[in-house]
Amino acid sequence: MGKPKAPRELTEAFVAGVDAREYERVTRSGAAYSGAWAACWLAQFDQTMAPCGGRNLGVNSNLERMHLIPRQRVEEAIWAMLPYQPVNVFDPESIFDPRLDKWAIIHAAAWDDRNGAIGCEHHHRRFDRHSTPSLVVPRAAVPLHLSEFVFDYFGLGAWEDLAWLADRFPR
Repeated sequence: MGKPKAPRELTEAFVAGVDAREYERVTRSGAAYSGAWAACWLAQFDQTMAPCGGRNLGVNSNLERMHLIPRQRVEEAIWAMLPYQPVNVFDPESIFDPRLDKWAIIHAAAWDDRNGAIGCEHHHRRFDRHSTPSLVVPRAAVPLHLSEFVFDYFGLGAWEDLAWLADRFPR
């Protein structure tokens, strides 16, 4: 049996949350440089100052909502952290709570909008290291909402303790 799909409510909440936060960001700031789109959060980290775009590098290409930490990486990390059956921390008499579903917890983390941003396809692919040169987002530039997400799900020492996280956002 494959992994279950996330409930539509979670994916829609991710879209709504990212859109609302990014709309606010775009109205406060402009494009990072000529050729960059104001809505592309990743453009500010492009040392080559390549223009924003998509497959055909045209202005008509769509912006993409993206997970700053890949969704699959979040799912794998949360899966590894959870016990076989989640413990009910609110009921000390019960060791295991059958009402808690491991996948509900994983999906809540994977689709948390604090782990989201908007970028053009070109910069998104470079950030995910699917094309070169790769985009590097230094840890000091990580937005507050992502820092809160990491703290809430992975703990205070996560930036140092999780090699995959330190690799994604280097010092």
